[in-house]
Amino acid sequence: MAVSPLYPIHPNDRSLKGILAALTLSLSLTACGHAGSIAGLGDNSQAKDQAVAPDQSGRNDLQKALVYWGQEYTKNPGNAKAAVAYAKNLIAAKQQKRALAVLRNASIYNSNDKDIASEYGRLVLSQGNVKLAQKILRRALDPNKPDWRVLSALGTTFAKSGNHASAQKYFQQAIGLAPGQSSIVNNLALSYALDGKPVEAEKYL
Repeated sequence: MAVSPLYPIHPNDRSLKGILAALTLSLSLTACGHAGSIAGLGDNSQAKDQAVAPDQSGRNDLQKALVYWGQEYTKNPGNAKAAVAYAKNLIAAKQQKRALAVLRNASIYNSNDKDIASEYGRLVLSQGNVKLAQKILRRALDPNKPDWRVLSALGTTFAKSGNHASAQKYFQQAIGLAPGQSSIVNNLALSYALDGKPVEAEKYL
């Protein structure tokens, strides 16, 4: 889901109604991803870096990456690197259901792998399963290597559950790591507005 452009708020219109009208009607999931894409799952730049070199078969980079990482994953479903790369390319190819199956299976083999938990949790969130996404994303938290995508996604799960205090905490942490991500700012502002705090919401507009 893309973030709708913000409508300008008149300086004298500080009402909660005015602020809500300036934001999207639902929390944007784009805060979960790389540079505005959902969880980097629509952006297979990492997988492209890992894909095989061009050949003469006429296949494009995405097709080659799908074949390569699909074979690597099939050979060893417990290979975390292969599972993540394969899932990213599957999503780039709009095969989300297959990607979910791959990441679900990979999480069984690698229950403590934070990269898998990050990719899996953000994809589950994009499919609308907020409760499960929150559970998975908690496992992806790494205090030694915080990831704004995970923090933002967690914020979204709490906001969608109506727990705006927790949502705002995670959105604030995500902004601290990625201040240029407007989607996080939008979601934080919307959370404040829905939490009945129009003044705080307006600060982020």
